[in-house]
Amino acid sequence: MRATVFGRSFGFLALAVAVAIACSASEESDPPRGTPMSSGATAGTIDLGEGGGATTGRGGSSSIGIGSGGDGDPGLSFAGACAAEITKGEVIPLDVHIMLDTSGSLLVPTGLGTNNWTAIKDALEAFLLDPGSDGIGVGIQYFPLPAPGVPATCTMDADCGDAGPCDINDRICYNDSSRACASAAQCNPPGPADFGPCTRTVCSGQPYLLCPAPGFQCVDIYGNDFGTCEEPPGKCIQSASCDAADYSTPAEEIQALPDAAEVILDSINAQMPAGNTPSAAALGGALTYAGAWAADHPTHTVVTLFATDGLPTQCQPQDFPTIAALATDAFEATPSVSTYVVGVFPPDNPAVQQSLDLIADAGGTEQAFMIDTSQDVAEQFLAALNAIRGTRLDCEFQVPEAPDGQTLDYNYVNVQFSADGSTELLGYVASADDCGVTQGGWYYDVDPADGDAPTKILVCPSTCEAFQGAVDGQVEIALGCETVPAVVK
Repeated sequence: MRATVFGRSFGFLALAVAVAIACSASEESDPPRGTPMSSGATAGTIDLGEGGGATTGRGGSSSIGIGSGGDGDPGLSFAGACAAEITKGEVIPLDVHIMLDTSGSLLVPTGLGTNNWTAIKDALEAFLLDPGSDGIGVGIQYFPLPAPGVPATCTMDADCGDAGPCDINDRICYNDSSRACASAAQCNPPGPADFGPCTRTVCSGQPYLLCPAPGFQCVDIYGNDFGTCEEPPGKCIQSASCDAADYSTPAEEIQALPDAAEVILDSINAQMPAGNTPSAAALGGALTYAGAWAADHPTHTVVTLFATDGLPTQCQPQDFPTIAALATDAFEATPSVSTYVVGVFPPDNPAVQQSLDLIADAGGTEQAFMIDTSQDVAEQFLAALNAIRGTRLDCEFQVPEAPDGQTLDYNYVNVQFSADGSTELLGYVASADDCGVTQGGWYYDVDPADGDAPTKILVCPSTCEAFQGAVDGQVEIALGCETVPAVVK
């Protein structure tokens, strides 16, 4: 069964980008970009009109006319300086590398009569097959991965070596899973309490569902039949790999939807949850792969999605500040890789929320998406995927290539945004650090003043919010006119 596809919540989705190209045929740079205007000056306003005349002034407001340009695409003119060829710009492609928890706890039944694993698979299937996801790149890997040389089953501790002990003797009280036991007497202490029997038997159709003793029929309170009760083979407790390098190789490399959908789905459906939660190794490996992919694809936005239903239970480190530092390093690297976090937990877990928020914030995405397992997990997980899909797409744009024989001058670029009958010329800021809390504007992914060649035009957070809140908005990038800096506030 496939989950219902839910639409995006953002308004600025049909974003049109017109790019004016008027470039120098020489590789010589024009004079450097002007210094930011003082608070007494204003960035230019733009009037959409029939003619191309304009008046400009650095010390005050400026009015720039945009002419019709003749046949075909309209031409842009900033004071007659950049009559140009116009091409459709491209929003930055989004690539998402998923590191997906497949620990055994995902098979525990939920209040809706299914389990979290089935719900997550339904959500991923809906997302991958949704036409709204077409063009997004998706890759995937899972955790835990088995450590090399660890046997699939064991009958004694010696079978496991460093991955031991073997859980063949581990039992718990059937009516209180927090009570370990070695005999029935430990589940029946003096007094009226009865926590027995002492067991390690599980349902044949649901290996993480405890049952009283071999031979019992496993039917839960919702009428779901999970087979018969049987004693499973032993497993080595520390069976997961703790080596981040093992997780840095994806099960499926990033590849574009929709063509990749079936390949990714086949990979997901081949998984059977089992084992512990080596969070640090898994996240570290995912970020290593995503960083390498971003370096090889500089015109893409690359993010990691870390989805888990548990706190770290194996491998070091297990403290969240240290794990979050991995996300910080990836976010602050060049190219930058953001980390999104999706947590699948029972409700009312403020400590879990705080811990996962720490990773998300370190990875540049502010806070984790929390999935309440007492509600519809598939619906919530899909909503998180759709939010991630929409967050980046409207606020990053490719710097267009110059026509043959010409060279772009990054000191002569302007960006304007039109919506609801008004047009605003966005001011340039040197970097994301110069955006401030309310300062709007745009910047490059790398500073051309350092000799680097930008590939992306990005907008400040407050400007991004305006983009996403607009309907039928349009961004135009004019190349060939001296850059208008942002007003210093």
